[in-house]
Amino acid sequence: ALDPKSTQAPIDLANLYQLQNHLPESQQVLQDAVNNNPDGIPLYIAWASIYNSQGNKDEAKALLQKLQNQLPNSSEAAVAIGDFYVSLNQADEALNEYRRALSNSPKDIEIKKRILDLYLLTNQTQPAAALDQDLMKQAPKDVLARIGHARLLMAQGNVTQAIDQLQEIVADAVDSPQAHYFLAMAYQQNGSLERAASELQIALKDSTELPMLPM
Repeated sequence: ALDPKSTQAPIDLANLYQLQNHLPESQQVLQDAVNNNPDGIPLYIAWASIYNSQGNKDEAKALLQKLQNQLPNSSEAAVAIGDFYVSLNQADEALNEYRRALSNSPKDIEIKKRILDLYLLTNQTQPAAALDQDLMKQAPKDVLARIGHARLLMAQGNVTQAIDQLQEIVADAVDSPQAHYFLAMAYQQNGSLERAASELQIALKDSTELPMLPM
């Protein structure tokens, strides 16, 4: 009531209503919030998530289309929609949104890293290699970009090279759970199971901060 343009407050209220199983009230809060703030990207995503949790996939898709129409040139909106599809394991839809985002912001490293991650998750090594080459030129010191490069080496069967790369990354970014995780995967692929277990334990040391990672 004090800040009709707020995004987090109506999302929190909608989540509370959802926990109480008051779904109509939850949706109404977000509908009112979108009406008050039609450019509030998180509002659409939260509303689509509620629809999806109820099995109303068509309504969720229509809402995301409404966001696309509202902000057709927004990389932020496209990335948010892509992230939503990633959470549903819908890689093709996510890739389409990330590519749309990249067309609006062609130099955005974060978008490129998202696309590379999906290429690797879906075993698309050829486009991954092209994007990896671009990232290594643009951001050679970026930790996640370097991890992506090592993952590509693994996908190409160059496990020893991947291990060398990941060992360097772990030395440079000792607190990166992703670096330890993928080093564990590389060790496992190489048959070094004790080393793999050790690196995995380090990666899982603070599981609350570890993102969902592929096996």
